[in-house]
Amino acid sequence: MQELYPGQSQIIVVDTRNKWNSSKIYLKSDFAYDFEVVQINEEWKDDTLDANPEIGIISPPFYLNLFNFLKRFTKANWYVLVGSIGKNKKTFFKIGKHLRHYIPPTNDEFYCFANDAEGFYFNNQGKLTLKISCLEQEKVSKGLS
Repeated sequence: MQELYPGQSQIIVVDTRNKWNSSKIYLKSDFAYDFEVVQINEEWKDDTLDANPEIGIISPPFYLNLFNFLKRFTKANWYVLVGSIGKNKKTFFKIGKHLRHYIPPTNDEFYCFANDAEGFYFNNQGKLTLKISCLEQEKVSKGLS
């Protein structure tokens, strides 16, 4: 497991087929982090529905709202890029294409995933490259990024 310190960054590949994309990066609650999608490596689709990490499914069918309760993270759109500290549902947070100045609520490994229903990752397609950066101390204390 790797820890990031202020000024350091790490790149990971996120695959929408994985329920949990392990980063092998340990985040700490006394640092702030930036997350940025630097490249879409393979077009994002939920079965045949076009999507992207920021807004999720681009033109969701009308019936999809009937199943919102099945989303792993109900506070985010279907298929949005979501992060987690450990595999703890209480720590889920929306990343989208870019999230600045995120302070983890606890110390643990960073995971991420496309926000889908449990058991429905088999029909997903898409990969992206995500950059995780630990902020310099002065940026953390001043709330800048």
